[in-house]
Amino acid sequence: MNTADMLKRLQKIVLVFIIISGNFFQNGCGGGSSDKSNTETVSSQEMYFEKTIDETGGVLEITDLESQAFGAKIIVLPGALTEKKIISLSTGVTSFDTPANYIPAGEQINLGPDGILFEKAIFISIPYSDIDNDGVIDGTTIPEDNVVLFYFNEQIWEWEKVEIVNRNYADNIVEAGTDHFSTYLVAIDEEVDNDYDTTALRAGEYFVGTPELRIIDPEEDINAFDNTELVPVGCIGQDFSLCSTTRSCVKCGTPYVLTVSIRGKLTAVIDRYATKNAGIPVTFDEGGASVTFDPTEIFEKVGKTGDANSWTWRCDFIPEHTHLQNYKVCTTNTTDAICTENDEQFFSSIEVIDANTVRINFGIDISDSTNINGEALPNINFGSGDMIAIEFEANYL
Repeated sequence: MNTADMLKRLQKIVLVFIIISGNFFQNGCGGGSSDKSNTETVSSQEMYFEKTIDETGGVLEITDLESQAFGAKIIVLPGALTEKKIISLSTGVTSFDTPANYIPAGEQINLGPDGILFEKAIFISIPYSDIDNDGVIDGTTIPEDNVVLFYFNEQIWEWEKVEIVNRNYADNIVEAGTDHFSTYLVAIDEEVDNDYDTTALRAGEYFVGTPELRIIDPEEDINAFDNTELVPVGCIGQDFSLCSTTRSCVKCGTPYVLTVSIRGKLTAVIDRYATKNAGIPVTFDEGGASVTFDPTEIFEKVGKTGDANSWTWRCDFIPEHTHLQNYKVCTTNTTDAICTENDEQFFSSIEVIDANTVRINFGIDISDSTNINGEALPNINFGSGDMIAIEFEANYL
């Protein structure tokens, strides 16, 4: 080992000693069996978390939102340890040179103590930098799919790649299994093709926000980290054909809301929430029982595909925000409905008219007190105090 390498190693030992010896501690976060809480000491450059974990397993995680390493996590499964150990996560302790031809995509994170061996694999989460969640590593034009995970092998004094078992795009984290501790780094190849395909979408992807993928073996516990099949979770991949006949379908994320109300005149808007005061105006259809809008102009992902037919759409009334005279919101085996005193049921629906047009039907005609089939209804009389709120969502086919 040359003099420079020895100095680096000595520097690391000294910094770790200083951090562990610090007298200023705060409570940290983590789960699992423990007789000692997470502790943390912070300087302008370092952050240190530790937790005592025993044979029953536990979790240590950096939950400080101000930390560049927010989301870093160690998951020790039951049986991985045979006795209590103080497990630590720290940043600013190491400053090994970045692997050749790579640039950092996050902090160097040291997992300790060095030299500890586990009876079975543990799992770690290492965050990367994508603060604006645009799918591109901050400060670059390189997509997050290209993040590589390394650990520093001090026996040969080189970085070595670690197999990533899961990429959590929603939280900007890569996950891996290991049987030992070291210093870990997320990085991207500076020579990677920077032509980011902004139209690339995953089958089943939600129409707003970023998807989350996990390793899931349908035959095993969904939370087990030793699964072998990479599949999307949540509503991605769900059989939406059942949604019209059962309430088992759940919201995949944060739906958008169509709000119909009186603001001087009959008005319909689309926004994140039910609102009478804001939102994107949409057009009433003739007859007053529905509205149409162009989702390719409102929603970026739908615009990327350029075709509303490429998405599966669903909608439902929001009972707490839907108010009409002489009616009640009733829950059926499928969806919510507007119901009269005689238990007549009127459902909302959503349909694709063409590549650039989606229609949402209220189930009732609020313009002349007749429903969409022309049958008279008792005193719908949509007025200034009334409102219809319908939430809707879509998934990429």
